[in-house]
Amino acid sequence: SPANPYAAAPPVPVAVPIPGAVPIPGSEVSGGPAPARARIAEVAESNRWRRPQMRTSLTILFFAIGITAGALATQVARTAPRPAAINTDSVASLSHVPEPIQSSAVMQALAANDVHALAQVVDSDTLTAIQKQLKPLVTYENQAFVGATLLEHDTLAAYVVRGRDSSGTTEIVGIVIRIRDGKVVSK
Repeated sequence: SPANPYAAAPPVPVAVPIPGAVPIPGSEVSGGPAPARARIAEVAESNRWRRPQMRTSLTILFFAIGITAGALATQVARTAPRPAAINTDSVASLSHVPEPIQSSAVMQALAANDVHALAQVVDSDTLTAIQKQLKPLVTYENQAFVGATLLEHDTLAAYVVRGRDSSGTTEIVGIVIRIRDGKVVSK
């Protein structure tokens, strides 16, 4: 007859209990060195995070001290008495004069590119000096009178000239024309 699958299985042998726990050397049950090692590892683990935290805290503290010291030093420097401002009226300045006719004639001849008019107004040395002042420019678009002053026996007239250099780039140049005894001179 076939074996009944629902029949009771033979009894399983039961493990015999060992009297009392057998301590494993170094385990917590034995009360030996394992708890001390675990405590040391735990302290070392907590110290591992404390050191960087301490360094970070010290860095932030020194940074804050530096900022505070800098702010205090700036405050002390600001409270120091400042030297008195120079009164511009007490400084001697050059007198202002209207645009001289001679320099105006030179600038009009330059603007018109009129060589004959320039030759009548200035000599060759003066023309060379003016040309050096206008050095990068090859064509002149416009000029503006800035001002004139008296310096000893000379009248100095200042102009700003706008023009183009040899590559076609727009340039701005300052020029000073010296007038002595009614004539435009180079020196």
